[in-house]
Amino acid sequence: MCGLRELFKQTVAAENLGETAARYVLVGILNTIVASLVFAGILACGVPHRWAVLLTLIIGVVINFKTVGRFVFRSRDNGPFIRFLVLNVILYFLSVGILEYLQSRGVSLYTGGFLLAPVNAVVSFLALRVFVFPPRP
Repeated sequence: MCGLRELFKQTVAAENLGETAARYVLVGILNTIVASLVFAGILACGVPHRWAVLLTLIIGVVINFKTVGRFVFRSRDNGPFIRFLVLNVILYFLSVGILEYLQSRGVSLYTGGFLLAPVNAVVSFLALRVFVFPPRP
């Protein structure tokens, strides 16, 4: 646990986290717009919605990895791609679990999703910084 605490301290000290977080938000907004356009384009080509969602997800993961790596964390390294995928899978299952827990407590999925989105964004940002794109020495 001490090693994780030290890694987190190095991460915070490594750069202006506020500036990096602002880039993260901006890139996230742009990636959301691109994903929506990709999805609409795939649907417009007559692809069934289930395949359109899958293709958009695959394309989105690759685009997100490249844009978040390059523009948010200033990394051009493709090596962390597997860690990026694993992190996204973990975040997916955590999100589903939290949503189901909230729903079991009487919270609607819409409200739960709304409450979860900012938490997920912060956790994702910190996990990306610490485990996927750690600061360079």
